[in-house]
Amino acid sequence: MNRLSGTEHYLASGEGSIWVLTQEDGTVQRIDGQTGKVTATIETGVGRLYTGTGDIATGGGYVWIWTQRIPVMQIDPKTNSLIRKFTGTAFGADISYGAGSLWVSGSSLRRIQPPN
Repeated sequence: MNRLSGTEHYLASGEGSIWVLTQEDGTVQRIDGQTGKVTATIETGVGRLYTGTGDIATGGGYVWIWTQRIPVMQIDPKTNSLIRKFTGTAFGADISYGAGSLWVSGSSLRRIQPPN
């Protein structure tokens, strides 16, 4: 298996791959679950993340990222590209997908109906 960059990683599986958000540079690495090889690296533009300031989830045909700097980002796994950055204040600490919605938790729980 390839060694990933960074000191801490946030991990999700789904949409046909393993997805890793790296603390060191804020990139997302797509990993083939059968071979363990990195098949794509996606730039998010957020730079270095501090401990506890990022998370990643899959669902609804997309990969979802939460960071303290940008509350929600959307990656299209068909193109391995970042397609949306949602603006606003960082209102969570964890992100998950379920029941057709994004869920972001922190001091409160927020349900976000994602665009297609």
